[in-house]
Amino acid sequence: MLRENNKEIREKLFNEIKDLPIIDYHCHLSPKEIYLDEPFSDIGDLWLSYDHYKWRLMRSAGVDEKYITGKETTTKEKYTEFARVLARAFGNPVKEWVKMELKTYFSIDTPLNEKTADDIWEKTSQIIKENELSPRKLIKQSGVEYIATTDDVLDDLEYHEKLKDYEVKVAPTFRTDKLLEFKDVTYISLLANKTKIKMRGIESFEKAVKMRMDYFIAHDCKFSDIGIEDFPTKIASREEADLLIKDFLDKDALSKEDRERLQGYIFVFLGKLYAEKGIIMQLHLSSLRNPNMEMFNKLGRDTGFDSVGECVPARALSSVLNRIGEKKLPRTIVYTLNPTMYYQILTLAGSFPEVIPGMAWWFNDHERGIFEFLEKASELGHINGLIGMLTDSRSFLSYVRHTYFREILCDFLSQFYDGNNYSELLEVAKNLAYLNAKKLLKKRERMSVKKYMGIRSQKVNGL
Repeated sequence: MLRENNKEIREKLFNEIKDLPIIDYHCHLSPKEIYLDEPFSDIGDLWLSYDHYKWRLMRSAGVDEKYITGKETTTKEKYTEFARVLARAFGNPVKEWVKMELKTYFSIDTPLNEKTADDIWEKTSQIIKENELSPRKLIKQSGVEYIATTDDVLDDLEYHEKLKDYEVKVAPTFRTDKLLEFKDVTYISLLANKTKIKMRGIESFEKAVKMRMDYFIAHDCKFSDIGIEDFPTKIASREEADLLIKDFLDKDALSKEDRERLQGYIFVFLGKLYAEKGIIMQLHLSSLRNPNMEMFNKLGRDTGFDSVGECVPARALSSVLNRIGEKKLPRTIVYTLNPTMYYQILTLAGSFPEVIPGMAWWFNDHERGIFEFLEKASELGHINGLIGMLTDSRSFLSYVRHTYFREILCDFLSQFYDGNNYSELLEVAKNLAYLNAKKLLKKRERMSVKKYMGIRSQKVNGL
């Protein structure tokens, strides 16, 4: 609940930033869907096809999985179950987001529940049909300026290429989760096939990764990302990494300790590569991936079953950052899914000028979580150095979360109003809502132009 103290200042700040453009520097939207731009069929399709936040809410309320991801149920049946659950989801941010989504995109103020569900279904269906509501129309209506999708190292980026003349910049992110898993040699074999490089050891592995990195940069990549649940506490030397890669290629397996040491080396190698190429490194820490093996076996990964993991040891994180920074540390954004790690990350960022604490993320991007993060970031560092909100979403309606964040940000800042510092408060509000992300991108664009002039005119291997 927003505070009544300095309500006038809070609302004045919000009115000045609410319509600023959106830079969505980390999301999971599909570039294919953006390119094809096919109209949605109904509100159930829009809400419940991909949105893990809504799926988790339904599961938490005891809804049968067939009404969440089941192919045997219609979108209307899923929507009806969602409406029933949402009416009683007091305190969950999804309830507020749905209210904002209905108001923003459909001009509907009626709360969603069992009694109103059919009427809202009919009204939204009519608007979707009459306006042929599609991904690009929602992006435009939301005021989005830049979208960084999440893309595997081996993705062909076909749709990014097709979107190069689209008015909104849609750029890939170099996501290395599968590259670092080392569960079996399948992924390395795919990397070898993609790059036409025979894998013999660490040198050929690094050459192939560099080739893919250059391919992403040729498609205007500015960000990298890693979100595996393990963070290395040991770092192999290059000689050790070469032996480990060779052993892995030969035996199709690594011990837990050897995998960790190899991951440590690859973390450092990638960080140094990002610094050389001018890529922003994102580290998403403390997630527990696929803890429910029964549901993982049924539905696969990325179906909304991940959870909060243990804190990453601060010494391990600082060791990796130090090894990467032996020459130069790339601009780095460090997020944690476990809020008990905020003090470690916020104070560690104060020790590494190139490191920015990542905004409250995933299970923490509710009102109290965002406010708590802003409090700690202000107390332990400088709030004006933060980048601002990210959606981390697969939903094209999720841009209301930027409005949600901006409201909370203005509420937080208004408590510091002393009668004479409105201009400073407004500067910080604008920076966290938009300008800091814009400046970060502009800096990387200048570096990219300087280092990679003509890269599009060259033949880039590794397609």
